[in-house]
Amino acid sequence: MVNISKDFAPPFKLIVPYFIVGTLIYLLCALLTLGFNVSKINYLDVSVLSWVHLFLLGFVMIIIFGAMAQLVPVVLEVGHWAVELFYIIWPLLLIGTLLMGFGFYVNTGFLPYGGTLVLVAISIYGNGK
Repeated sequence: MVNISKDFAPPFKLIVPYFIVGTLIYLLCALLTLGFNVSKINYLDVSVLSWVHLFLLGFVMIIIFGAMAQLVPVVLEVGHWAVELFYIIWPLLLIGTLLMGFGFYVNTGFLPYGGTLVLVAISIYGNGK
């Protein structure tokens, strides 16, 4: 039997925002699907593009980042080199995702800013050793 030590797990207050924000965005995406006109839906429709980015970045990626922030140190039994960076990742990812969703739906001028914030968040996460 393998014993996994929880000594290296980050504090729970670090992980909670990821799951709360991910759940709220999931609920928002569920509500947004009620506004789709199924007979006229197209993959190039701005509302579909906005919804897909909101769902995949805002729900899926935020939940994955939160789960990996908690899972990797426990499984590898190694602490994060900078746990404090995880407090920065979720707001960057959230704001970038909302800007991208807004950019697709309302004004494409917001897309580069949202994409840059998402890229910065993913880069910070990817550089964590």
